[in-house]
Amino acid sequence: MKFFISLGICVFYSLLGISQNKDNQLNEYINFLNTQNISAKEYILELFDRYDIVVLCERHHQEMTQYDLIFDIVSDKRFIDNHGQIIMEVGVANSHEKLNAFLHNDTLSDDKVEDSLLSIIRNNDFNPLWEMTNYPTFIKNLYYLNKNLPGQQKITVYPVDVPFSWNTVASQKEYKAVMDTIDSFRSDEIMGVQMQKIVTEHNHNKFLIIMNHYHSWFIPEKYGAAWWIKNKFPEKTVNVLLNNVLQGNLTDDGRWDAAFKITNKEDLGFDMANTPFGKTNFNKYLIKWYDNEIDGVLKQHNKMQDFFHGYVFYKPIEKQILSYGYPNYIEGEFKKEFDRRSKIAFGKLVAFFGKYKIRKHYNKVRQKQYNNIDKQINKRDEWIDNNK
Repeated sequence: MKFFISLGICVFYSLLGISQNKDNQLNEYINFLNTQNISAKEYILELFDRYDIVVLCERHHQEMTQYDLIFDIVSDKRFIDNHGQIIMEVGVANSHEKLNAFLHNDTLSDDKVEDSLLSIIRNNDFNPLWEMTNYPTFIKNLYYLNKNLPGQQKITVYPVDVPFSWNTVASQKEYKAVMDTIDSFRSDEIMGVQMQKIVTEHNHNKFLIIMNHYHSWFIPEKYGAAWWIKNKFPEKTVNVLLNNVLQGNLTDDGRWDAAFKITNKEDLGFDMANTPFGKTNFNKYLIKWYDNEIDGVLKQHNKMQDFFHGYVFYKPIEKQILSYGYPNYIEGEFKKEFDRRSKIAFGKLVAFFGKYKIRKHYNKVRQKQYNNIDKQINKRDEWIDNNK
């Protein structure tokens, strides 16, 4: 009799231990995801049925596969028929005219397309070069898409980063003055005001706005360019977070990604409000912040749904690709100009020792995964193993 009582007690505590290992928060995520079935693309296109402006918070600037999703959205007939246009953080605002003269030109040969594209990407940023492969790839895809569209349906891209031209910068002092503005939060105001102007002047259009990190948040203007659009067009504007790796971490220490893996969801979109994801503490996404002034904001707004209207999950971390470099990026006459820019931006010594390596490195497309991907996958999969 004592044996069976002892056995019963052991079984009871064993079952209790199993139930205690189950993670209630993870199960809430799982239960919610099991009710969802709208793809990332369809979710964003459906948002355009209700709103005129969708701000997409992109991943790491180098991440390549996110632009497969973005191009899939903007090349869809529904986006085109709605007079969809694109606003991008990438690209200085004064590159707009040259960029769209290219995008709207139907007559270029393939060789001329490459030449024009190289000229654009060599002059679209305040760094000596913008090395991300996804940008020229995306712009080239848009060119060939536009080539087959009638004039009134061609897509226009509005770059809105702080205006800058390497032609007007001749010294480190001049360069530092520009960078001091860019590195401050005032750049968000500059981008935000430009976006307000663009949308106001083209109010019959739908706009996909592609911004990175805090630029896409709907929080006070010092911290997010998108706030300026939301403030001016509050009923027309929403923002969407794309699954990412922020500050080397997955959201909620990998729980979100674990829930998507358990439910076999790799392509999904939904509104954040009143969901377990929306109610997640924002610090489980951000982890840390580099400006103490935001602490006051976080005391009032501390849930994911306070910062984002929607969420899209498109491909898990192991299927995301970081890509940089572009064929012939630093060749021909641009080699000398790149050397000049490097000396101004980094100093003569750094430029001298680094220029040959940099040239070789960025003249070829190079791809990799996130630096700490094994660590992040292990964190995610631990949640899965513990929840079995």
